[in-house]
Amino acid sequence: MALDMYLEARCSVAPGDATLAPTRKAISDAIGYVAPMAKPINDPASLEVSAVMVRLGYWRTFWPLHYWFVNNLQEGNDDNRPVRVGNSALEELEDALDQVDDDPLSVTEHFVVDDGSTLVGSELAYTQKVIAAARQLQRRGWDIYYRSSS
Repeated sequence: MALDMYLEARCSVAPGDATLAPTRKAISDAIGYVAPMAKPINDPASLEVSAVMVRLGYWRTFWPLHYWFVNNLQEGNDDNRPVRVGNSALEELEDALDQVDDDPLSVTEHFVVDDGSTLVGSELAYTQKVIAAARQLQRRGWDIYYRSSS
């Protein structure tokens, strides 16, 4: 069974915040969106860019990482729903990845793996970079989400 996994960052772009008008306009221009003259229900905030979603990481069939999210954030329910990843969870995951990087044999202490195998070095390094980027954006007010599809 194939497993696609994503870590995404979402930032709200408040329609009433005049300081974000250039951001909303740049996004609208980039996607070719033109607001209609008469908006539905006369709501000036409708049909405006209200959020930005950025994909930080993508993994394919990286079961140890997937089960970490399922067991730590989804209460063991592997139901492909997006789940918000808080600061403490990102910090805990970053610490676990760092420990496995320092001692590959400690992988079973932090992740569900088959037969005590280790994580592939390239997967580990890539995941560490993604988590570092997520933590940086989170400090700037972005919300981080994990989602998967299988």
